Amino acid sequence: MELAKELTQYLNQSSADVFEAALLVARHANPSLDIHNYKTILDQWGDELYDRLGSIETQRDQIAVLNRFVYKELHFSGNHQNYYDPRNSLINEVIERRTGIPLTLSIVYMELARRVGIELEGTSFPGHFLVKLPLAEGLVVLDPFNKGISLGEDDLKQILINTKLTPNETLLKSALRSPTPAETIVRMLRNLKIVYQKQGEKSAELEILNLMLEIDPDLMEELRERGLLLRELECAHSALDDLIRYLANSESEAHVDSIRTAILELQRNLTPLH
Repeated sequence: MELAKELTQYLNQSSADVFEAALLVARHANPSLDIHNYKTILDQWGDELYDRLGSIETQRDQIAVLNRFVYKELHFSGNHQNYYDPRNSLINEVIERRTGIPLTLSIVYMELARRVGIELEGTSFPGHFLVKLPLAEGLVVLDPFNKGISLGEDDLKQILINTKLTPNETLLKSALRSPTPAETIVRMLRNLKIVYQKQGEKSAELEILNLMLEIDPDLMEELRERGLLLRELECAHSALDDLIRYLANSESEAHVDSIRTAILELQRNLTPLH
């Protein structure tokens, strides 16, 4: 089955989980990837972590053990030096190399925690994926990219400021919302898209755009980008389809004039001379 359809069908299941979906994404770079192998690795790590937890009951203390295991024993770390390496967004590579970006490290962190009964949730935090643990005494927000440290409100506001957003109560609440598996995977794919754009890897960028638009056909920015990329790759008919649909459905006025110009140019080039 084509990867885009397989991924979309999986995400449409009520039982879909982000870890397995992320492994499916990694097949775009390695079609023969053995998903079962990486699930087995997490099972083994989960068994080791379970032994270390022993009789520890409070979830705060369990998180401390989880952090020691992930960062001291398994030696995971955030890839600060080579942030835009595409391998940081491929979950199998993250497991093999023990390094990644906030989103992929969070996925591994949450999946390992789940195996020992710690139910962490991802967040929609702009610019820096985080995880959260709801407790009776309040919400604990953790940063797996930075060794699982706990973040206070001031830390969260600073991340928003770094992302050029103005912190307020409404934005903080929205930023801490739990995304769906599909939303998390789209975010992962968007990271890959940016990496491939920076590297000038046009065929890889197109594959990622195709995956994103298969999952969510209403991603207007990606539809516009795919149309322009297809035009650049001299796929005129497909480019025209994307750009016309973008113009008809996008609520943004930012690119209207340039897209109209691109459409007219494509139409002229496709019109046969007599």
